[in-house]
Amino acid sequence: MIVLSSALSVSRATLGNLHRVTSAALVRTGTLVRILRNRHEVRKLAELDERSLKDIGLTRSDVQGALAASLLSDPSLVLGDIAGMEHGRAAGHMARLPTAKVALPAKDGVGIKAATGCIAPA
Repeated sequence: MIVLSSALSVSRATLGNLHRVTSAALVRTGTLVRILRNRHEVRKLAELDERSLKDIGLTRSDVQGALAASLLSDPSLVLGDIAGMEHGRAAGHMARLPTAKVALPAKDGVGIKAATGCIAPA
């Protein structure tokens, strides 16, 4: 009876270890598949012309740099970081632009309030 109990506890420990190893292998395989799929998509971006890349906030060198990274790194994350930095820079720039207040002259008894776009009686 003691031998059987000992064998069962070893089997449970072995199964637990096998489960952990298998789970880790599946996660790594899934990650690798995702990286390869994203690398394929970034290669498609490399086929776009300069204007199309500019429309999405990237340059040809951004795409080439992302693809030049290690095969085990996800180039889409690199491009996301680049696009995020550009977006942040543009948003920060827009926030610093001065706002102009313009008062338009009244026309037919109706005027426009400065910088609000609201119509108000003159």
